[in-house]
Amino acid sequence: MDRAAVPALRFNPILPGNIIKPKAPIEAMLAVSEKAWVTEVELPEEIDPRLATSLKANLQGWMFLPRIVSGTAVSTRIKLPLKF
Repeated sequence: MDRAAVPALRFNPILPGNIIKPKAPIEAMLAVSEKAWVTEVELPEEIDPRLATSLKANLQGWMFLPRIVSGTAVSTRIKLPLKF
C-alpha cells in the first residue's frame, strides 16, 4: 500500500506585527522524515527575512502522516503553497 505524506498536526503561522500579509501564495518546500517530522524548510529568497524566520519556525512544528511506499514509511519532499 502506498500513500503520500499528509499533514496531521499543523499550526497557522503568526505573522510578526509589522509584516504585511503576502497577496500571493508563498511556496514552501518541506523535507518530511520517515518519522513524520518536518526536517527542513525552504522558502523563496525574495520574501521578507522576518516573515521567512516566522514561517520556518512554524512549519518545523508540523507533523505529517509519513509517505508510505510498499508498506514502509519513507522520507519525502513536499511543495506546500501557503495562503494568507
